[in-house]
Amino acid sequence: MPEAVLSLFSSTKVRDATARELIRLENKFGRDEVQRRAERIDANGRSWQELVAMLEGVPPPVRRRAEWKDVSPIERASQFADGLASNLWSTMAEAATITGWDRSTLARAIAISKLPSIVLSLFDGSYMSLEVGETLIGIQRTVGEERLIRNARALHDRPKRRSTDELLNALAGARDYSDMSLRIRATPTKISFEMTFNVEDARGLLIDEDEVKGYIQAFLMSSRREKRKK
Repeated sequence: MPEAVLSLFSSTKVRDATARELIRLENKFGRDEVQRRAERIDANGRSWQELVAMLEGVPPPVRRRAEWKDVSPIERASQFADGLASNLWSTMAEAATITGWDRSTLARAIAISKLPSIVLSLFDGSYMSLEVGETLIGIQRTVGEERLIRNARALHDRPKRRSTDELLNALAGARDYSDMSLRIRATPTKISFEMTFNVEDARGLLIDEDEVKGYIQAFLMSSRREKRKK
C-alpha cells in the first residue's frame, strides 16, 4: 500500500480487519485513486472504521458512547473479548478510545469476569453491578479461591431463591439458617451479634469459630460496598 494510505493508520495500526478493507478498496478503485483519497484525509482522532469509510467515500459509522448503567461487567468484558477476537482493538486503551468506555471501569469489569465460573453462575439471570463484582473479588482475596469455590458449590447443591446479600454472605462463609435470625450491629470500633432462635433448636444451631469469621467477613464486605455506593 502507498505510504499515504498506511500513514492514516499510524495510531490505530493496520490489523487483519483493516488490511482486508484496504485490499477491497484497492480492488474497487485502484491503488492510485486510493492514494489520492488518502492524501486529502485528516486522520486525527479517527477510528480505523471511520478512516476506511472516508477512503470509500461513504458516511462513517456512528460512534456509540456505551453507558454502564444497562450493561453488566460480565457483558462488557465479553464485548471487549469479542473486539479482540475480531481485531477491532488490541488493548483496553484502544477499546476505550474507539467505544467511549471508561478505561478503569473496563479493567474492573475484566477482573470481575475472571472470577471462578461456578461463582459467577450463581448470579445468572440477575444484573450484577460493579460494586457486587468487586465485593466478590474482595471475598476471594479474604477466604481464598479454593474456599470460595467450595462455598459456591454448596450453594448450588442447595438451590433456592436468595437475595444478592444472602449470596455474598454465604460465599464469605456465613451459614444460612432458616430457623434462626441473626442481626449484626457495628460501631467504628465494635461489632456485635444478636441471635434469636427457639430454645429446642439451640443444640443444632451452635456455631464454630469459622462460621463467626464468615459472618464478620460478609458484614465487612457488605459495609465496604455500601460505602462505595455513597
